[in-house]
Amino acid sequence: MMKVGIGYQNEKNAVAAGRKAALAAIRDGDIDRSDLVLAFCGGQLNADDFFKGVQSVTGRKTPVIGGSAAGGITRETLACDGHPAAIAVIQCEAMGYRIAVAGDLDRDEEQAGLALGQMLPAGMAVFERQDMPLLGFYSGVEVAPLLGKTRGLDWTGVLLVLAKGSE
Repeated sequence: MMKVGIGYQNEKNAVAAGRKAALAAIRDGDIDRSDLVLAFCGGQLNADDFFKGVQSVTGRKTPVIGGSAAGGITRETLACDGHPAAIAVIQCEAMGYRIAVAGDLDRDEEQAGLALGQMLPAGMAVFERQDMPLLGFYSGVEVAPLLGKTRGLDWTGVLLVLAKGSE
């Protein structure tokens, strides 16, 4: 069985926003135990402090994945102004998951895709199986303007190479 709760906050204090969003998500999903957290906060918030606020509720051992965002979208909210932050807290009794991270997307997208593919279990054809979800977050988009690129970095290219690396 899986339970998912969604929490949203829009306040300037990043630690408080993380704490309150996590508490709201736990209430929303009637969560007993936090197994995985997806967390996103607007660029106005200090991401490290937001993360600390989330962890103060979900625990230091609970994996938190996500990143910065232009806004927050939930069932009740669509916000880009202020200090939006949205999280999903997941309690998954029988579902396993694997977290893989590759860096240097701005230097070599192809190599990042290969590195991710090699982190997947051998022989896992993630793009051919209908029962195997793959959730990816591409943080390189936000650094493209800083690198003088006129386009976002090529997530499609990373996914194609990721598929090759998982063969």
